[in-house]
Amino acid sequence: MEEKYPGFRGLNLTWETREGLAKHHTPFDHPGHRRRLAPKSPSLEAQVANLSDELTYCSHDLDDGLEAGLLSEKKLNREVKLWTRAARAVKDQTANLPDETRRYFIIRCIIDQQVRDVVETTEAAILASGVRSADDVRLQPDPLVQHSPRGAG
Repeated sequence: MEEKYPGFRGLNLTWETREGLAKHHTPFDHPGHRRRLAPKSPSLEAQVANLSDELTYCSHDLDDGLEAGLLSEKKLNREVKLWTRAARAVKDQTANLPDETRRYFIIRCIIDQQVRDVVETTEAAILASGVRSADDVRLQPDPLVQHSPRGAG
């Protein structure tokens, strides 16, 4: 794939890995620039990487927003069900955590809720689709690795 240094022939990535990198996208990318790489769906591994990035960016943005004072826990508790569920679980599981520790734990619980939702939804989507091979996955019109409609928010 590359020869950047003398004596080092590069990464020798598998075709599947290169395909996943080429098709990798997030809502922040510009998919219009990748039209020539347009099979209907990337591999399951690439779909997992895409969604993992999305979860990571969102959790960091949530933490950064709280840290910067752009978001408040009170407002999140009133307006965001995912936050409310996680905050309640943290309160039920622990007693008197320092604010920063509590906030990190709530965000960790949100990530856990989202990952569980993605795993359950993805399993159902794979079973319902009837895919049996990597080529079957690539022919799917929509990604199989996904949130449920209720889990994305």
